[in-house]
Amino acid sequence: MRLYTTDRADYPRLFLRELDDWGLRSYDLVRPPQRFWSDDPARLESLVHPAVDAARARALPTALELLRNVPEGDNLAALSRRSLARLQAWFLIAEDPQRRLESREIATLCHQASLVRHVLDTPDLRRVMIADEVGLGKTIEVGLVLKELLEADPGLRVLYLAPARLVSNVRRELDRLELAFRSWVAGNEGDATLKDRRVIASIHRAAHPNHMATFTQTSWDVLVVDECHHLSDWAKGGGKPVRKYRLVEDLQARLPTNGRLILLSGTPHQGHRDRFTNLVRLLRSDDEPSEALSGRVIYRTKEDVRDWHGGPLFPRRQVNPATVLELSERHESWLRQIHELFEAPEGFGDPQGRAAGWRAGQALQWATSSVQAGLGYLVRQAIRAGWTMSDQPILRKALEHMRPYRGGDSNESPAALLARITKEVGRQGSAGDVDDIEEDEDDERWRPDPALLGRTLEQAIEILRTEA
Repeated sequence: MRLYTTDRADYPRLFLRELDDWGLRSYDLVRPPQRFWSDDPARLESLVHPAVDAARARALPTALELLRNVPEGDNLAALSRRSLARLQAWFLIAEDPQRRLESREIATLCHQASLVRHVLDTPDLRRVMIADEVGLGKTIEVGLVLKELLEADPGLRVLYLAPARLVSNVRRELDRLELAFRSWVAGNEGDATLKDRRVIASIHRAAHPNHMATFTQTSWDVLVVDECHHLSDWAKGGGKPVRKYRLVEDLQARLPTNGRLILLSGTPHQGHRDRFTNLVRLLRSDDEPSEALSGRVIYRTKEDVRDWHGGPLFPRRQVNPATVLELSERHESWLRQIHELFEAPEGFGDPQGRAAGWRAGQALQWATSSVQAGLGYLVRQAIRAGWTMSDQPILRKALEHMRPYRGGDSNESPAALLARITKEVGRQGSAGDVDDIEEDEDDERWRPDPALLGRTLEQAIEILRTEA
């Protein structure tokens, strides 16, 4: 048995037979197992390479020839060890389809690697929603998919849309995978243009009327949308999409035939059937039947996933019975007033009503945690509404009763505390936290009723005085 190589061969081939065609010698050579290099059917080569010109084929030394010509300073034992090490390395590569041996800053988990292979090896999953439960690492999963796509074709144009507050975190995770993305966001952190090949963009900024027309004219090969449950179209059969939905709809329509759309969400359904149906509709191109959607939503819980040894990755959930607490009449009255404060005014449409319900739920979550926490949330809403201590004296009283606040001193002056919270609220706003509340096309912002907010603050202060 003899091995041959050629100038164009990436690896040695085994000699099968010699042919003589009118005095022109050629060889039939056999390649090694294909799984050494790829499981992609598109990249599979034929087993036999026929009629290789003998003049271009170069015979590699046999084992005996290597033994007869040991380089000076080397010995047979060292040669044998190196040969065995090379064979073991090839074996590990062949038996590591999940690429766990690659050197990375992150430890790839079994369920993440299996999803990557499933998405890339299934032709029908060029459009897919990854709806794994929160905490299973969807950003890493899509990052691993992008890494393989870009290794196969470095020239791909990839757009990753995420809520403004998540852009920096997404970029940090992709940096750990050595994926060179740039950020398209407002402020000093933005370093991308729409001409760049790899962009992480704030979907809030992209869907803004000042940018949307320009943004939808760009073309991409791969489109990723994080937190895709914010892409809302509440009407049955579609027809009432919010701007973010229209943005993604326009961008996916410009994807090439072999392009990819990847939607990410830990909570895609949220209890509204038509909204979810319209969201899933993005996973089907215009020329595909409805049946093509089958299998394009991947959903796994923490109970479903396993580690590399087949054991559970997370501890079992422990569900405890609810603890019911009796609140004072004063406290219950305060909670009812908070609900009234955040209720949507008459005349507001469905999107504003849903946003009002979201705000009320968040406020009540803070208020039921503790009165101090609820008071802090109400004060932050007052600051967002532009209140000052000179215009609204109740704000000073509320600040006095909040102390100590988040690591501050118990004697911190109301003015210093106000400045600290104002700065904190400003950071949240610039990060896009406020923009996560879905708004209608008219961008009609909710503002608290000043008189009702004042009474709600006063009632919280009174409860704290009583319980002190």
